[in-house]
Amino acid sequence: MRDYEFLGKALFTLDEAAREFNSRSALYGALRRASERGEIRKIAGGLYCAVNSFTNSILASKYEIGTALRPGGYLAYHTALEYHGLAKPATDKVQVVGTRQENPVRIDGKEYRTYLSSNDFGIMETRGHAPVRVTDLERTMLDCLDRLELAGGLQEVFKAISKVTFADEGKLLEYLELYDRKFLYKKTGYILSVIDPPFISEGFMDTCRKRASLRIDDIRPSKGISTIFSKEWNLYVPASIAKKRRKVKPQEPAGEDPASEAPADLFSLEAAPAESGPCDMSGDMTAALEASPAEAPDIPASSEASAESPAEDSG
Repeated sequence: MRDYEFLGKALFTLDEAAREFNSRSALYGALRRASERGEIRKIAGGLYCAVNSFTNSILASKYEIGTALRPGGYLAYHTALEYHGLAKPATDKVQVVGTRQENPVRIDGKEYRTYLSSNDFGIMETRGHAPVRVTDLERTMLDCLDRLELAGGLQEVFKAISKVTFADEGKLLEYLELYDRKFLYKKTGYILSVIDPPFISEGFMDTCRKRASLRIDDIRPSKGISTIFSKEWNLYVPASIAKKRRKVKPQEPAGEDPASEAPADLFSLEAAPAESGPCDMSGDMTAALEASPAEAPDIPASSEASAESPAEDSG
């Protein structure tokens, strides 16, 4: 029996396999025989995957399959967080950005959904059994802040970015400029001001402050939660996020016992402004990843101030 080259690949398309044959009938015959022997499996359209003969499972990862499903596409949002090791797989969804809208495809227990984006920057390619195209770390951070509902919600994105030990500040600024969204400058600046990672400079934060929208915005997942208003960013945020701000230990005067110093109160409790701006709603992870694939600008609907009087964050 001839040893076909396509049988040595974890993933291959019908067109790739056809290069080894002089006729379609010969191609289809070889594919049928390999399938009957349990060596390959057709997983979608003209896409085939090699099969592990011991476990009868497909060899390619969900990242490799997602990349192969949409030629020219790439993995993004929560799937990209998972790829970069910043989040655990929480659903059976795999998010792929493509050039056109496609119906969801279910393969081996996972649903592959296609999203649209006009952004073509910040994409990296790696190779294992097959190529993987995915947003790089910096683009992933900004994509998830831009569309919180596709990344599991604010808490999930905050937790993921908190795990980042290094990101290229220059890339973040470059991508923010390409995004050119004032609300994204605000969300990025605020979240990074709370996390306070060592790779972000004060110059970066100054740029975010200058480019951020001046209106009052809201990133609470719902209005009925404990709330902090940040004067610095003109932003309503969940108190659970605001109170994670890294506490900076004040310099103690010489000769005094640090243990006798009471910790500084990080947040003043003045009344927040009566008006509230648009709200960027982001729910829990399972509901969030059910969001419509169609791309939409992150311009939340207008909301009124919460019935619960929010505290005010001077930072």
